[in-house]
Amino acid sequence: MDQPLMAYTLHLTPTGLSTLEMPYKDKNSQIDFDFINHKLKVITSDGELRDFDLYGNSVADFYHKIFVVLGDLKIDLKINSTPVEMENPIPFEKDTKNATYDKAQAAALHQALLKMQNGLTQMRCDYKENAVRCIFSGIVSIWQYLAFQDERHHHIREASLTFLIG
Repeated sequence: MDQPLMAYTLHLTPTGLSTLEMPYKDKNSQIDFDFINHKLKVITSDGELRDFDLYGNSVADFYHKIFVVLGDLKIDLKINSTPVEMENPIPFEKDTKNATYDKAQAAALHQALLKMQNGLTQMRCDYKENAVRCIFSGIVSIWQYLAFQDERHHHIREASLTFLIG
C-alpha cells in the first residue's frame, strides 16, 4: 500500500532544524539537521539512529546518503526529486554542481533563526487589538538585528528606525 502524500515543515530546535515526529508504517521517525555538530540525523521510535556529515557533500551526494540511511531503517519514501521553485532545475540525484556547505554560515543562520524565533515569541499578544502593534515591533526587531549588526552603520540604523516608527 502506498503511503499518502505528506509534507512536513522544518521546525527550529536548539541545535538546528527538525521534521519532528513523522509516522511511517508501524513506527515514527524524525530527521534533524544539526548545525552545531554539522550532521544530518535520522532517529526512529525503535531507538535506531543514523547520521552523516553535512559538510563535503554535493546535492547528489546528500540525496544518495539520505536515501541509503532511510533504506537501512526500512523507510521507503518516494519524492519528486526535481525542484519546482526555480528555472532550469537540476534533479537532486544529478546535482553535483552545488556542493557548498559552509559550517560558519550554517551556524550563523541557525543563530539568526533562534534570535528571530525568540523575538517573535516574546512579541506575542494577549488580545486582538494589540496584534498589529506586536507584529510590527517583532518585524522591526528582526530587521534591526539582521540588517544592521555592524556598528559602523549605527547612524543608518537609528535614522531608519526613526523613519519606520515615525
